[in-house]
Amino acid sequence: VEAPVVEAPVVEEPVKEKEAVVEEPSKEETPSEPPAAEAPAKEEK
Repeated sequence: VEAPVVEAPVVEEPVKEKEAVVEEPSKEETPSEPPAAEAPAKEEK
């Protein structure tokens, strides 16, 4: 039971890092637009 429990967080870590990296450049490109506009777009994808 410990094996899967440890794998779950390890897989989520890289996913969160990718999202953060994608949000950083997006915000710099469109500083006028609020992050709220990107939230719904990500949910649709």
